[in-house]
Amino acid sequence: MYELRRIALVATLAAAAPRTARAGDLAVAAGFAEAISVPATAHLGAYPFAALALVVPAGRFAVVPSVGVEYAPDTGHWGFLGTVVVDTPVSRAIGFDVILSLAHDQPGSQWHEAAFAAGGGLGLSITTAPAVFSPSFLVYADVASGALSVSPGISVARVF
Repeated sequence: MYELRRIALVATLAAAAPRTARAGDLAVAAGFAEAISVPATAHLGAYPFAALALVVPAGRFAVVPSVGVEYAPDTGHWGFLGTVVVDTPVSRAIGFDVILSLAHDQPGSQWHEAAFAAGGGLGLSITTAPAVFSPSFLVYADVASGALSVSPGISVARVF
């Protein structure tokens, strides 16, 4: 009898669970971002990047956490990125993005010179089967010094 009640409870909870409660879809992305110091507007680096993301439906929104790596061949700097995007659909093909990001950046293998920055910004997600194109604009603040930089970028992602 106990086992039957347990099965009934699990079946009821599974039937009542929201349809958006799923693991999410894996995505891979590649893109390019320019880093510019402000207010001096000095070029800091041109960064191609690659990332893995998880697209998680959350009601009307999609929450998209990602981790990635970037490298600026012109300066020899590279680093890791952690980003969370909250995408709000504006139409079937366009979404408005609010972006939060943490970035690690260092010259070559000099870990002791690593810099860390926190940032945020806005973007769009333009869906064309099978890719999603995402122009964005972020503002970063160096965690140690508070120095500001801006980073316009573009990425293309493939959701699986």
